[in-house]
Amino acid sequence: MEAYAGRAEREVEEAQGFVLREVPRELPLRPGRLAAAVAGASFIGPADGHDFPVLFLPEVLLDAAELRVRHPDIESGGILLGHLYHDPSVPEVFAVMTALVPFRPEHTEATAASLRITPEAWMAASAAIELRGRGELALGWEHHHPNRAWQADDAETDPVGDAAFFSGADVGVMTATFPQPWAAALVVSDTALADGGWATRFSVFGWREAAVVERGFHLVAEELAATLAMGEMSHVTTTGT
Repeated sequence: MEAYAGRAEREVEEAQGFVLREVPRELPLRPGRLAAAVAGASFIGPADGHDFPVLFLPEVLLDAAELRVRHPDIESGGILLGHLYHDPSVPEVFAVMTALVPFRPEHTEATAASLRITPEAWMAASAAIELRGRGELALGWEHHHPNRAWQADDAETDPVGDAAFFSGADVGVMTATFPQPWAAALVVSDTALADGGWATRFSVFGWREAAVVERGFHLVAEELAATLAMGEMSHVTTTGT
């Protein structure tokens, strides 16, 4: 019955003048060694052995923090660029986030509690990838939660102690734009401290069992950052190998 139904659907499609075909896409994987890439790296966030390995260069977090400072009262964000590597010895595929390309203000509709990304923002990101000329891929996105502004709007409330969360709208962006297993979303937020001060928190969200959850990530060691930024691991080795 299922075979008959499938054949009938194809006949209808052909009669209407179109046929749907699945076209396989080859991943642009680079050779690399996971153990070498994470040597000296710091692991941040919750650990789960089923998560796809994701690494961030330090300058990506620095650029995200700077973007938050430039837009303290509204949400802002950008596209995470990087490379995909394959380590046949594990075997494992892992992602290295190498750059953050901020959304232009004219390509977003931002408030203190929301960030709408227009089609022009994605087009500009594609142009930035071509301009950089490093063969990078769009592997995720970043945005920040200005929870200091949230408290300022309502001084009678307690400080928002933890703004590291993923809203339904955020999940919608991941589902529509970054459904791949290696995709990651960086959230920058201000964490209220017990002494009344604030600290910047970097949280990463990704796919696990068809749901977007908070996950851990590796912060690449400074001595490897320049090499990985260019997408080159041929000269990176682990100690003693």
